Amino acid sequence: NQKMRAANLERKLEKAGGLSRWLMSLGLGQFVQMIRMRNVDDKFQLLNLNMGKPKEMGAIAVGPRRKLMHVIDCLAFQGCTLSRGMI
Repeated sequence: NQKMRAANLERKLEKAGGLSRWLMSLGLGQFVQMIRMRNVDDKFQLLNLNMGKPKEMGAIAVGPRRKLMHVIDCLAFQGCTLSRGMI
């Protein structure tokens, strides 16, 4: 359910201190400015990101894009927790 995933994502991001702080804590700080510039600030927009979107935003390397997709997907599911050492 998209609404439930969005609620999980929003709750976990709030707990982590916001999207920027969360991305930085996971070593994904390169996406902070890209996401801000594209006004991706809505939980539904985050859930709808795919491998092509970060590439369109300037993230060429596949590894970081996969990592971003994985952590967003994981955060959207209840029971999934992430820390820097887990990814």
